[in-house]
Amino acid sequence: MIVDVLRFTTAVSVAAAELRDGAYVAVRAYTDGPGQRRQCENSPMTPMLDTLTWQFRTTWSLAEHYLPHLTDELCAWMPALSAFTMRLGHGGWTPDWSDDEIYPPPPVSIAWSTWHMQWWWTSALAAARGEAVPERDTVVWPVTVAGISAELVRLAEAWRVTIANLTDDDLERSVTYPWPEPRPLRMMIAWVNSELMKNTAEIGDVVRLFHAHEATS
Repeated sequence: MIVDVLRFTTAVSVAAAELRDGAYVAVRAYTDGPGQRRQCENSPMTPMLDTLTWQFRTTWSLAEHYLPHLTDELCAWMPALSAFTMRLGHGGWTPDWSDDEIYPPPPVSIAWSTWHMQWWWTSALAAARGEAVPERDTVVWPVTVAGISAELVRLAEAWRVTIANLTDDDLERSVTYPWPEPRPLRMMIAWVNSELMKNTAEIGDVVRLFHAHEATS
């Protein structure tokens, strides 16, 4: 059962993860063009990567539960006047932000949570690929529910393919995102799973509050 596959039409690698005997196996197929498979090799995922991949899939499935039910109204709804949200200014849509830790943390709108997911996921992908991490204000929020869902699905697919191709050595490679001090890539992957769970929980909380508000108003 192929559960991840990325296809291109010219001289590129196709990455996949296949479930065999209860464990994911990374599959890499190489083509010289459409229908011209040149080489295929299977390499079992390490226990660490297998666990991280399983955790990611479980968490992302929770996010997928909410995405089809979001509306523009629901995304824009603020659970409190003090909530962090996305605001339209002269330079486009920008998030409420504080560089200082706030306690208690402010409530957030779904709009803000989806932007936050897009920002850190774009940054984590760049770090995992050894690319420059984008500045926060360069990440353009898609605004509409259709655009938001499409972008998050795109990021999830890109992340699945990226981690499916990692080796043991890759997992130990140092990255400096999201922390200033270098840490192994495997720790960043675990952090991505926790951030995804946090933002998904935020979305779920706002969905419940919104419908409870609608039912009593």
